[in-house]
Amino acid sequence: MIQISRVLSIEDEKNNVCFMRDAFRRLGLTSHLDTVPGGEQAVAGLKCRGPYVDRGKFPVPACVLLDMNQPISSVSDVQARLRKQPGFAALPVINGYILMPWPTRPWPHR
Repeated sequence: MIQISRVLSIEDEKNNVCFMRDAFRRLGLTSHLDTVPGGEQAVAGLKCRGPYVDRGKFPVPACVLLDMNQPISSVSDVQARLRKQPGFAALPVINGYILMPWPTRPWPHR
């Protein structure tokens, strides 16, 4: 098992969240995966605002996974806003990951 403490995923598609949780489990990652649907919620979480005021319930993540298809903000805008937060300039952000479901049968050859 690999321990990475907490990971924050900025992902608006519920199916992708399920795929990501399954991928973490299959890879043996024991980190806790927090998910928020967009950049606004991620910034609020890092600032301890709104529903994210309890740092015990919403601790600082070790890294952020940023969906490349944000419905409202662009990826670069979200990352710039995250970088401006005090204490989070060095927070690792993985931009534009691509999540695909695990194949249940071999890929077709063409």
